[in-house]
Amino acid sequence: MAQLVAAITRYRGDTGMDQFILTDDDGAAIDISSGYTFKFTLSRTENPTDNTDRLYELTGAVVDGPTGIFGFTPTAEQADQDPAFYYYDVQVTGPSNIKTVEKDVYQYIQDITK
Repeated sequence: MAQLVAAITRYRGDTGMDQFILTDDDGAAIDISSGYTFKFTLSRTENPTDNTDRLYELTGAVVDGPTGIFGFTPTAEQADQDPAFYYYDVQVTGPSNIKTVEKDVYQYIQDITK
């Protein structure tokens, strides 16, 4: 049986930023200083047909525009998820198109400190 491996792991309740880098097809960073918006969606199901299983959606922030770095920060309430595997995608709206740039597994693991 195949085992899920998370691309991103977060302790339950932690609110640190998950960061990403937008690159072109050759791997060079894209300057996102202006004209870009970012959306992160976390779901219970891998391929949802509607928003029923969506846990939350975040709007991204530019961290370093010239190097293409942007990120998403959940609130304490959003980060208080049951320890489990979930699914996420990241969608970028640029000057000329909308593109899903990443889709993968996201894991919340149990912390000790409450």
